[in-house]
Amino acid sequence: RLKKISLDEESLAIAEEATALLDNMSYIISMLEEHPTSQKEFENQSINFSNKLKKIINSLEETVITQSLTTGNLEGEMEVDLDDILIRMSIKEIKKILDTDILKEDNLKFEMLQSVFNNEFNSQISNLTSNNLKSTISFTEVNNNSGKLVFIEDVLDREASTININREFVRPIFIDDPTVIDEISESIRIYLGGKKLSYNHKSYLIDLLKQTNSDENVFSKKKNDEMINAILKEVIDGNISINGRKSFYEIPYSDRNKKLSLSNLSTGMKSFSILSILKNSGAFNTVEYVILDEPEIHLHPEWQLKYAELIVLLSKYLNIKFLVTSHSPYFIEAIELFSMKHGIEGKVNYYKSKHTQNPNFYTIEDYTQRLSDIYDELAESMFDLQNLRDELELEEE
Repeated sequence: RLKKISLDEESLAIAEEATALLDNMSYIISMLEEHPTSQKEFENQSINFSNKLKKIINSLEETVITQSLTTGNLEGEMEVDLDDILIRMSIKEIKKILDTDILKEDNLKFEMLQSVFNNEFNSQISNLTSNNLKSTISFTEVNNNSGKLVFIEDVLDREASTININREFVRPIFIDDPTVIDEISESIRIYLGGKKLSYNHKSYLIDLLKQTNSDENVFSKKKNDEMINAILKEVIDGNISINGRKSFYEIPYSDRNKKLSLSNLSTGMKSFSILSILKNSGAFNTVEYVILDEPEIHLHPEWQLKYAELIVLLSKYLNIKFLVTSHSPYFIEAIELFSMKHGIEGKVNYYKSKHTQNPNFYTIEDYTQRLSDIYDELAESMFDLQNLRDELELEEE
């Protein structure tokens, strides 16, 4: 249903600015929610957006906008859908947006926090095995500050949650799948049905891996990195190059300068390559935490030892906090012994998740002084195998 709106030149310019800003409102908010940004940057952008919109409202209030149903080509006229223009450009409707809670600073931050959980867990946050619609994450930090996040049917309950939303949040590097390195060569982020895929820990890691300089050798010249580089060279004895859509491993000792696509590396080599790229690109200098989810499962036992020593050395020399999950007593013991060897055993803590009296709840307890209990529990399956072996030997007799 097209009708004409006649605007003077000044009003037309202001209205077009309002339209453009409103067009981008949801995009701006989604960018703030999904993409890594410092707390200060987030606050500045949200305040700046709100101020811009208020300025446009003031300008519109001072300008007379006349509507005309004429069909002539008057100067300053533009063809629009009347229903659309009334929603998107009228002073009343834009004011309504300003009066809603969505642009309030704290609510924007809660929306960002909700978005992080939605993206990481595909909007399945609550416990599906419990009839209780409420799920709670309670925590106590190193400085003894405590808090909790309460979700009801996957939605963050702002009233019940006790978290300082104005605190500084940090984004960790989370590595749970070495094959993520296969996706470095993708030139653009994938879109489905015109909608951008969620920006989660995997997307963030891919972006960091792409930031390395082209043709950069994975071995730096710094003296304090010699031990780190020595371990890397035992596994990756060639250069890793990332240049635009091309990422490859230069095969050492090759007369014909052969290059192997990173996607064709073994999964074990990919595990080491990810740490190499992040280290030499400087990505480790921008984060405080690196989370490794069962890194040993893709590695030969010998390489498990090298990987354990590597993360100990990275933690020591680059001052990175590693959070490592593992079900392997072999790998955990390697972390313990290499931490002793390199003098940081006092900085390493060991934790274990335990059922509470309520089977739907877990607590994470400090087992640093009870490490033998972890070894005993994880070794139970070995005892089961030994018992089975004994039974089979008895049957043969």
